[in-house]
Amino acid sequence: MQESVIYQDILEKGRQEGERSLILRQLTRRLGALPEETKLRINTLSLEQLETLGEALLDFEAIADLETWFESLEPFPDGEAMTVQPKPKLQPLPILEGYVPEGWKDEIYA
Repeated sequence: MQESVIYQDILEKGRQEGERSLILRQLTRRLGALPEETKLRINTLSLEQLETLGEALLDFEAIADLETWFESLEPFPDGEAMTVQPKPKLQPLPILEGYVPEGWKDEIYA
């Protein structure tokens, strides 16, 4: 089971989420409250980028240092800028003793 692709993917996502959480806490402690846009940008980073940021943040003295670090990231191959969109807020499914009303997807994902 530990060799399965799905298991390894779950472990990787767990590591990435833990690293992201730690870096956000460290940046907040070092630089103060982070703008929402900055948090969203951090949420898009790969595990490798998060690890690099974790080392670089030890030298940060201001939010401008973090912005400079973001600018140093490799651009997308086609040269386009990255647009960060917040995740949509999902509403919980209504629980009606096993009955799921018709059109529930339209209500939740609207």
